This record gives sequence, C-alpha cells and structure tokens, in this order.
Amino acid sequence: METSAGLSNVKKKEVRGLEDWSGGEMECWSDWSDGATWKRPQDFQTSKKKKLEDWSDWRIGVVEKWSGGMIGVVEKWSVGVIGVMVRLGNVRRTFKRQKKITIFAKIKLTLVLKSEALKSDLLLLLAAIIWGFAFVAQRAGMEHVGPFTFNGVRFALGSLSLIPLLYFGKPARTKTATCHHFNKLTLTGGLISGIVLFVAATLQQTGIIYTTAGKAGFITGLYVIFVPIIGLFIRQKTNLNIWLGALLAAVGLYFLSINENFAIEFGDSLVLLSAVFFAFHIIVIGRYSSMVGAIKLSIIQFATCSVLSLVSAGFTEEIILAGIMDAAIPIVYGGVFSVGIAYTLQVVGQKNAHPSSASIILSLESLFAVLGGWLLLSEQMTTRGLFGCGLMLAGMVLAQVKWGRKKGVMG
Repeated sequence: METSAGLSNVKKKEVRGLEDWSGGEMECWSDWSDGATWKRPQDFQTSKKKKLEDWSDWRIGVVEKWSGGMIGVVEKWSVGVIGVMVRLGNVRRTFKRQKKITIFAKIKLTLVLKSEALKSDLLLLLAAIIWGFAFVAQRAGMEHVGPFTFNGVRFALGSLSLIPLLYFGKPARTKTATCHHFNKLTLTGGLISGIVLFVAATLQQTGIIYTTAGKAGFITGLYVIFVPIIGLFIRQKTNLNIWLGALLAAVGLYFLSINENFAIEFGDSLVLLSAVFFAFHIIVIGRYSSMVGAIKLSIIQFATCSVLSLVSAGFTEEIILAGIMDAAIPIVYGGVFSVGIAYTLQVVGQKNAHPSSASIILSLESLFAVLGGWLLLSEQMTTRGLFGCGLMLAGMVLAQVKWGRKKGVMG
C-alpha cells in the first residue's frame, strides 16, 4: 500500500517537475521561438520588402519629381511654342486682316472719291442742261414781251432766288478784314459786274430774236476763247492751246453763221458781241470774287441788271402785265432755274470736280441749246451748221485744257 503510494508521489513530483521544466522549457522555447520567428527569412523578406517599398516609393517620388519637372518644362515649352505659334498665327491673321482692311479702305476711299467726282460731274452736267435749255426759254419768251422786260423780270427772280443761299449757306472767306471794306467792295463789284452783265444780256436777248436758240448757244459759248484773248491786254499769260482753240472756233463760226455773201447774220453778230461782253463779265467777276462773297456779289449784280433792264424797258418797250403772264413759264425758267438752281449746282459741283472736266462739261450747254431748240422749237440746222458747231465745240474744249509735260492733261 505504502509502495504504491510512494510511487504515486514520485510520479506526481516527476510530472510536476516535468511540467515545471517543460513549462520553463516551453517558456524559453516560446521566447526563443519568438525571436527566431522574428528572425525568420519571411520576416527578413518583409523588412526587405518594406525597405524596397520605401526605396521604390522614394525612387518613384524622385522620378515623379524629375519627370514632373521635365513634363513641366516640356509643357511650358510646348505651351510657349504653341503660344508663339498661336501669336504668330494671330499676327499673321491680324496682318492679313489689316492688309485686307487697308486695301478695302483704299478701294472704298477710291470708290468714294470716284463717286464724289461722278456726283459733281452729274451736277455740273445738270447745270449745263438747264443753261442750254434756257436759250429755248429766252427764244420763246420773246413772243410775248420785249428783251428788256424779259431780262428785267428774269434777273429780279434770279436775285431773289439766291437769297436763301445767303442765309443758309456757309459764309465765304475773303481777303478783306473789316466789314466796312467788305460791304464797299461787294457793292462796287456788284454794280460794275451788273452793268457789264446788263450790256451782255441785252445784246444776247436781242440777238435771239433774229437767230435760233442753237446758234445762240454755240456763239455765246465763244466767251471761253475771248477771256484769255482779252487777258493779254491785262498781262495774263496764254497758251498755245488757246490760240488753236480760237482758230478752230473761228472756222466753226464761219460754217455756222457766215452766209453765201460772206456776211454774218444780224442776230448772230449781236450774240457774238454779247459773247465778248460775257468774257469781260467773267474777268470782272474773277477780279472781285477773291475779295467778296460770291453769293452776295451775284445778288447785287443780278439786281443791278434787273433794275437797268426795267428802266430801259420803261423807255423803249410797253410793259403789259398780260404779256408777262403769257411769258411766265420762260421767265420763271430763265430766272429761277437758270440763275438760282443752276448757279447752286455749279457752286456745289465744282467743289469736288476737276477744273478741266468742269469747264468742259459746262461747255456742253451749247449742245443742249441745239437739242432743246430742235425738240421744243422745231429748229433745224443744216449739215454745214452742224459741222461748224462741232468745230466750235472742239475749239472751246481745247481752249480750256492745259497740257503738262509730266502730269499730262491739267485744268
């Protein structure tokens, strides 16, 4: 009994000792195993992997920074190049656009200038038409009233028709400084030019009674040749073209007015003499127009001519109101249209017209006088007369053109 009990106690001690030992061993083993486990290859790999991850992260970061810098540089360079290219493209497009705009502006300016010149030429042509048909009105008015009565009422209407231009038009710049001198010169110039105009208009209006409107228009147009010829006596220079134009006009006048007996017809001679006085009238106007207002000068000269004509009509003609009413249309046309409207068209038209083209266009009034006489008065002209008109027109045009050595035709 005791033996078995002792054995059991020994076994229990051994077991306890083993447990203690094993427990200690196990604890030591656990500690060692933990350390060993920590030092195992997979832990080393984990550490290495961690280091590799850290290194790779750093490497990627460096690469990203480097690449980012390069990408930034490349992006900046590309953006810069693109910007330069875009700017260059914009500059090119802007330059092309500006060039197109400049060309368009030049074309537009040229068209505007041409349109202004064309407009001026058309206004002058309309003035020439009105003046040409005025010869028809003067011829028709002689059937009802005398020449002095016709001119008296006609120029009175003409003077009144210019008054609106005096108030609504721009004041003209003159060389005179004081209002006293300006008024004195205006009155003096208007009276002198009005007296000369009275003589010229009387001769013309009386001559139209004995000739046709077409012939009167062409013969009156010779004043453009008489002006430079008269200018020789006041020391004005003349050119060769004036003498050639005068020669052509003289030959044309021969074919137009000289009959078989080598004598000029009475009516044509009066109109020819009126052309001489119209030339004097232009010279007087040229003398005073640079010092006084043109509209004021015209109003005074037309009023002077009207007063002198009505006074002369009171002594030489019988002024009948019924006759004036019968000749109302020709008188109104000769006064309002020929003086007021045509004068305004001439002033406006000559602002943008070349002097040479303006004078040539205004010379066409002779052609419209022939056309008006043929259409409205059934006037006929022979082939000889038409040939003479052609030569006279060529002479008038030639006398108004100056030929320059470098610039060609100059007005």
